[in-house]
Amino acid sequence: MANHEDGRKMDKHRTIDSRAGSLLSDALAIQLNLLHRFLPMRGWIVARCDGATVDLLATAGDLTAASAGAFACQCLCDPRAPEDDRFTYRQYGQREVSARGAERADEWCVTHLFRADLALPGDSRYICVLGLQSQAQTVSLRSAEIELCLSALLRTLRLHEALVETETKMRMTRHEASRDALTGVLNRAGWDDYLRQINAELGNAGDDTRCDALVGFLDLDFLKCINDRFGHVAGDDVLKRTARTVQAVLRQRDCVARLGGDEFAILLPHVTPRGAELLKARLTAALRAADISVSIGFALQSEAGSLDEAVKLADARMYRNKRNRPLAVRHLDSVFACSA
Repeated sequence: MANHEDGRKMDKHRTIDSRAGSLLSDALAIQLNLLHRFLPMRGWIVARCDGATVDLLATAGDLTAASAGAFACQCLCDPRAPEDDRFTYRQYGQREVSARGAERADEWCVTHLFRADLALPGDSRYICVLGLQSQAQTVSLRSAEIELCLSALLRTLRLHEALVETETKMRMTRHEASRDALTGVLNRAGWDDYLRQINAELGNAGDDTRCDALVGFLDLDFLKCINDRFGHVAGDDVLKRTARTVQAVLRQRDCVARLGGDEFAILLPHVTPRGAELLKARLTAALRAADISVSIGFALQSEAGSLDEAVKLADARMYRNKRNRPLAVRHLDSVFACSA
């Protein structure tokens, strides 16, 4: 089961990717408008090609996104190698005529094609710049300016790819830094970060009755005894089994973290009091079925007054529960047997 924080981070990453793509499209549109000043065209298309895959990046001029996308896919889907980053200007061929066959004649009064293939790192990756014109014109007088514009456009794309690669590595580093190496759930740093996110999110929710949150603290009862009697490998197995058991019960949006040693914490945002009770019951039953003995404390944000106070209250209830539990709840042999 995927962790809730993975889903949240994926949403955040998609937002970052979407914003980066939007900024790239804006930058390309500006550069196409500059290119258009030196070489006026009916419309411009910039597409990234990788084998048979075509990704439309930007358009300018009279073309609609639908017609530009159809044209790019029809004319660029055949794998080819870029030709030394040079541009060509020629009359439409039969392939282009077929590509625009579905368009109305007055919308596609185009007779000449400008094309430049700009190489990207990789065996088959390149950027194609297409210009569509309705009458012949001389491009040789502006070739230096055109090549300068194409060079700037290519540098923009390469910079964008380098930034995306750097951002991806940074995400991976942040992801690894927020994870407990043994169990794979959040560590304390990841827990603190998630608490801040949910605190801000719930604070902006207004009077939404679903925007309560449940905090839980779990402390394993016999981890030190298991480590002393059966070794740390057995103790590690119990920790990993505990993390798996809790994750299997929680919803995808919920959080589980190992705060250190034998202590875990959970956070369930956007719950009603009734939903919180059901989740508490399922979690208690799952831990019992897995033969995992823990002391637990829960608290709702609504009863504590704030999320920070709910954290303190749940922690205090967990320690109270541990003090009130019998010293001998089960035999260690059965705990060890289930941890195998």
